[in-house]
Amino acid sequence: MKIHTLLVLAIAAAAITFSPCLAQDTSKPGAATPAAQLSEKEWKALEGFFTADGGMLVAKLLWNGGVVHLVPSSPLTFTSKEMEHDEPIRLTFFRDPSGEVNKVEVDKNGIWTRAKNYTPDPPKKEITRTPEQLKPFEGLYQAQFNKTLFLQFTVRDNHLLLRQQWNNVELSFSAVNDTNFFAPAAPNFTIDFQKDEKGNVTKMTAFKRDQWLRKLRPHFTDDQIKALNGVYVSKDDPDNTIRLTGKGDQLILTQLWDRKELVLDALADDYFYNPKESYPLVVLKDDKGNITSIIVLTTNTFIKKEEK
Repeated sequence: MKIHTLLVLAIAAAAITFSPCLAQDTSKPGAATPAAQLSEKEWKALEGFFTADGGMLVAKLLWNGGVVHLVPSSPLTFTSKEMEHDEPIRLTFFRDPSGEVNKVEVDKNGIWTRAKNYTPDPPKKEITRTPEQLKPFEGLYQAQFNKTLFLQFTVRDNHLLLRQQWNNVELSFSAVNDTNFFAPAAPNFTIDFQKDEKGNVTKMTAFKRDQWLRKLRPHFTDDQIKALNGVYVSKDDPDNTIRLTGKGDQLILTQLWDRKELVLDALADDYFYNPKESYPLVVLKDDKGNITSIIVLTTNTFIKKEEK
């Protein structure tokens, strides 16, 4: 989950195949247009991992059947027509000493080696679990590669339901064994839970690589919640300020530019959330534990204003 989002995770975690797409097909999302014309030989260099026709690549994500439409900027760089957080996805390919394309970089999410002769895993067999058996996995989990991302697991109809709190995307998971699950709608999307020596679920691994720590719901003292009180100034636009007022295990957020108020519940010691508005708030601290800033709606940073 990398992310930018699970889309990048899918690309990182599963092999990708590509199919032809006509460049004049204007029904695809986004507005990217080819900045380079590739020769037949240059298209040929991507075959096996990609196939192409008509000036565009279509990446099929094997984990969920989704697609990403890519147009070339150069023979080895491509930009998606789809947008992630209002920006296109960029792919850069690399060649080995023999000149063969062997690796691809997806934005700033690392470099992956080309998978040759890819064969999918055999179909996973679901085992039945009761709500009581699934209950220990419920809760909030925080990404360790991006501390602003949180997932919520709940039990629904003898399955685990994953909900991405940054965009409300939901996906149902079935059990393979006592601690491993997969999404029937996207079989390559797997999650594995780990327990401590007392048998308590403490973390989850997605796609065999991305770590998520389980977060417990806190109960603040008056001093702890009031430490969040104050005015916070937008890092990008100093004219935008918000005020936080702590009470119990909640924060009252006031947008000072329009006086709109939101009440956010504490779901972790550094995470507050308003479910009606799908509004997340993450608290950031320095090495001494002092609150320095907050991040709202996943990407917007507000710096705490020093009190005079």
